[in-house]
Amino acid sequence: TIATLVVDADLVLLEGFKWSSYPKLILLTGSSEENQELLSSASNSIAYITSAQSSHQQLESPVYDRDDIEALADFILQQHHNGHLKYFRE
Repeated sequence: TIATLVVDADLVLLEGFKWSSYPKLILLTGSSEENQELLSSASNSIAYITSAQSSHQQLESPVYDRDDIEALADFILQQHHNGHLKYFRE
């Protein structure tokens, strides 16, 4: 399992797993159709990352510009600190 690979980690970010129940940051980089397909197939999204915030104003979770690394890192750390992110325990 992933837990056995990251024994001493406080936080692990994984790519993929869009069908899992883990909290997700959804990266919207495709066409409108590709983004819509991703939005309809992924569950438990906590935020969206895009290069065009204005085109995704109707999303329920926060939207971050992919170049705003500081704001995105702050959001992830806040979610982790508040216990909103799942973590592994042996």
